[in-house]
Amino acid sequence: MEIWDKQPGESQKAYAWFCRYRDYGVDRSIAKVLQKYIGKASSAVLSRWSVKYDWVKRAETYDEHLEKERRKEYEAHNLEMGKRHIQQLCRARVLLIAGMTSSDCDDAGIGPRYSAC
Repeated sequence: MEIWDKQPGESQKAYAWFCRYRDYGVDRSIAKVLQKYIGKASSAVLSRWSVKYDWVKRAETYDEHLEKERRKEYEAHNLEMGKRHIQQLCRARVLLIAGMTSSDCDDAGIGPRYSAC
């Protein structure tokens, strides 16, 4: 179980409000959540739940988790893009050296994944 998951003893209603708080983003506050959901809950209740269930720490930990996942995805994307660029450059090199056209390469079985490097 992750810290941002529903905690033992936390009611479904308290957890739902935590999720609203968590999802508000890095500039979150109970006041901003209440402003967004006017008349849906009281400041006193949300403040009590926030302290009891450590909303600030849970939300910050969730933010760190999301940032870590974004970095992983970004790095994987960049690595894949780098591999594609190398493949394209190698193919272009082969075409230039051999004086071949793209259709010549297709006829010779040199596809886009060909690597002469």
